Amino acid sequence: MRRTKPAARRVRDSCTTCSSSRSASPSCARAASTRCPTRIRSGTRKRAEDAGMSATAGELGRIAAVCTGPGGIPKRPIERAELGALGLAGDAHRYKGHGGPNRAVCILFEQDYAELERDGVKTSGPGTFGENLLIAGVDRDRLRPGDRLHIGEREAGVVIEIHDVREPCKTLRPLDARFPNLMLGRSGFVCRVIRAGVLERGQPVLVVPARARDS
Repeated sequence: MRRTKPAARRVRDSCTTCSSSRSASPSCARAASTRCPTRIRSGTRKRAEDAGMSATAGELGRIAAVCTGPGGIPKRPIERAELGALGLAGDAHRYKGHGGPNRAVCILFEQDYAELERDGVKTSGPGTFGENLLIAGVDRDRLRPGDRLHIGEREAGVVIEIHDVREPCKTLRPLDARFPNLMLGRSGFVCRVIRAGVLERGQPVLVVPARARDS
């Protein structure tokens, strides 16, 4: 007797970009990929808990750009801006769900720009992807939610805490037809403000991992 191959079982929430019903077949390439947004959001926490993958205390970078805008993309690089609990002065968000205390600052890394440009994405400089801060010299892949970035003076400067992975949205699609999927895994983080203050291009960025504070 010829055996009938069973239909693929659909997995709820396996891939948020594959269908509007938030479900996908297990054979979906994105659901199986490390760039699936659902996996990115949960996997980022786990990957940093693995031995040798958490941020290094004292890792030092710098602010390559500070960017603000009236909403949407791109944002415009400026020399300095005041940071409050809800974000940068002069910055705004066009869509509901963007912004708020836990998403006050969006950070991206020069590492992300380099990878996307290698994939053929045309950029127009800092702010292209709607980030507030472009950071140089910090390894994106070693950061995780709970890690803090001390910016400027160690004792009196700005402190922001990584809240979650930034989930790229359809706002980015005009930049490239492959977006938002192409940006998965290199879309940066959203952060909350621990200590407000002034942000300026060129300020040093000191990474303080969550585990260092908890020890």
